[in-house]
Amino acid sequence: MNDVRNTKKIAAAWVMCLLWMGMIFAMSAMPGDVSGDQSGRLTQALMAVMKAVFGSAAAAISPQTLELLVRKGAHMAEYAVLFVLYRRALRLSGAKRPAASALAVPDSDSNSP
Repeated sequence: MNDVRNTKKIAAAWVMCLLWMGMIFAMSAMPGDVSGDQSGRLTQALMAVMKAVFGSAAAAISPQTLELLVRKGAHMAEYAVLFVLYRRALRLSGAKRPAASALAVPDSDSNSP
């Protein structure tokens, strides 16, 4: 009974990885104008919050810079979540060092001189 439960947990962890990769793919395939609208709305909301909290000092950061930070931050967050999901799946699968395994990138030029 315990083996079945572990197998289900492992399978579910890997399915979560695949689903998250699908979400990353879908977000990457989004047209630039749609993606820009989404990050633009978030940038406007952040600017309003910054003005309410910091007053005139919020003008020190331009909306373009804030939007760049929002877009890059979202991209990094997507892959950070994928790392956490992979680490969990690897740990459940019995990897000795799941975090290192999740970060490992195969060298495609390993046969070249």
